[in-house]
Amino acid sequence: MRRFGEPAYARVDAPATREEKAMLRQVVGRAGDRIVAGRGKITAVQTSAPGNRVALGGVKVATEHAWFAARPSGTEDVYEIYAESFRGPGHLAEVQEDACSLVSAAPAG
Repeated sequence: MRRFGEPAYARVDAPATREEKAMLRQVVGRAGDRIVAGRGKITAVQTSAPGNRVALGGVKVATEHAWFAARPSGTEDVYEIYAESFRGPGHLAEVQEDACSLVSAAPAG
């Protein structure tokens, strides 16, 4: 914990229509210069696994001290947003809020 920080992890669901879920993969690829949680510039955006290039079915976004992954639910009209912060629960809440905002902006481009 001294080296990387205090980890905190959680999943939240954000409402999404079928059309919004279909556009999820397009959202973050265009947002490489965005800031997540007020401090962390986006350092990586993945839509496929790095080892075998298999599609993730969503998108994973990383910053220096956090990451989030968003994928459309196959059974409900929601995005499933998984997030982890290495700066504790308060920072995690900020990452989740920014992830929800970024993902919900997908249809607007």
